[in-house]
Amino acid sequence: MTTGKPSPKRQDEGDGKEKIISAIYEAKKDVVGDCGPGNKYEYKVRNIYGGYVKGDRVQTLNGCECGSYVLAVPYSGWKFVGWEDASGGVKCLSLDCQIKGLTNPYRRDCAGTDISGRDIKLLAKFEKITEPKNCTTDGTCKPD
Repeated sequence: MTTGKPSPKRQDEGDGKEKIISAIYEAKKDVVGDCGPGNKYEYKVRNIYGGYVKGDRVQTLNGCECGSYVLAVPYSGWKFVGWEDASGGVKCLSLDCQIKGLTNPYRRDCAGTDISGRDIKLLAKFEKITEPKNCTTDGTCKPD
């Protein structure tokens, strides 16, 4: 510090130029683009008979990374009804999720500062498709 102010550059002259000088660093906090240590995302199925998750079912994301897309695929006779947060408190973190919501079978998540360092478990929920009862040949159905 030849000027008395911190500076990343130094050029010492004279008697002090052969001394060992160490740089002092301080951890940055709340820096734009610094998203923390990241998250581990795990995509599973709530009802194993209703369907499956296609794509990378376990994704470890660091900092501001976004993961790859996953798709909840229903089996025949079932329909996809939504994603459930099994880790507590995570709903829509990424922009894709916020736009599409939890009812879209496609999902792509990003690591975020509000949940950094946590394991996130999201479950695809499926529901059995049931046919209406008491239907006549003209297509009208009466409630049971």
